[in-house]
Amino acid sequence: MLDSFPPQGGIILDKGWKFHAGDNSAWAQPDVDDSYWQPINPLQPITQIEQAKIGWLRLHITLGKKLQGQTVSAGFGQIFACEIYFKREACIPGGKGKC
Repeated sequence: MLDSFPPQGGIILDKGWKFHAGDNSAWAQPDVDDSYWQPINPLQPITQIEQAKIGWLRLHITLGKKLQGQTVSAGFGQIFACEIYFKREACIPGGKGKC
């Protein structure tokens, strides 16, 4: 759970990520069972993704009461094409757009 941000305003989301090889639009659902997905560290080389060629990454983020109702933004560095979902909606389809 994120309760606050440091004075510089940002954090690195490097924990809690999961990966699953393949592609299935049902995986965009927030309640999909991802308990069998492989945990990964996005700060390390992610050979599973390179080998799979296509796959999904998931990260659940819960905002604490102090941050609810506040403007929160996210920046992503990527080397692959991606879509980013927020509550089932593709907010960055094809890697372009905003939530």
